Amino acid sequence: MEYLRTALAAAAAYTFVAGAAFAEPKTNLLHQWATGSDAQAIAKLGEMFAAKGGTWQQTSIAGHTANTLAKLRADVIAGNAPPAVQLKGPEIAEWNETGMTANLDELATAENWEKVVAPELLPVMKPTGSWVAAPMNIHRINWLWASPKVMQEAGVAEVPKTWTDFNAACDKIVASGKICISHSTADWTDSTVFEVVVYGMDLDLFKKAFVEGDVEAMRSDGIVKAFEQFRTMTTKYMDPGMNGRDWDTM
Repeated sequence: MEYLRTALAAAAAYTFVAGAAFAEPKTNLLHQWATGSDAQAIAKLGEMFAAKGGTWQQTSIAGHTANTLAKLRADVIAGNAPPAVQLKGPEIAEWNETGMTANLDELATAENWEKVVAPELLPVMKPTGSWVAAPMNIHRINWLWASPKVMQEAGVAEVPKTWTDFNAACDKIVASGKICISHSTADWTDSTVFEVVVYGMDLDLFKKAFVEGDVEAMRSDGIVKAFEQFRTMTTKYMDPGMNGRDWDTM
């Protein structure tokens, strides 16, 4: 049984292509939520679209975000850009620079998006001042799920608040015969968990290294310590049989 499950993250939004035939209630959404609960969420979105009288179509690309972006680039070059596409964070601004995104200001004004969207997301959805994307969900990286039953059986009184406490708790979990951290081995899951470690050690370092891209911050002793903590987590507290495991089967 697992004690902790890492939460992995990136905000997803849907961007519309300029010139798409919005007069017709029909769309084909290019996205990467191809399996499991992700696919169920997309299906629900399709049901909502159909309930409003639209014709729903989708093109799902399994696997890494890079696969979806490769499909998007190929379709755009071929002159067959999708009416809507799922993009994340900086990808929105990058595609907006091509001039192929639609201006959604009129719809955003009519539906008061400014009042209901988290302020932190506004620059992402409006990279140059105009709405070019509609946020559909928000993920954060600093999440952990814990099993109270496993904690109690192992003698862990509360969810740890520091990495020192975290390691002590995991030692107890492992000693009780359980796997402490449920994890998979995709590159994006590894990198995101490492971000979690840095975030939990030094928030200022996290911002400098991962938000501002400060090279010196990336070379700092703080990052070295974060790698040491990450190594401890992967070698002592994760399932040794996790290689090749998909994130949604943990």
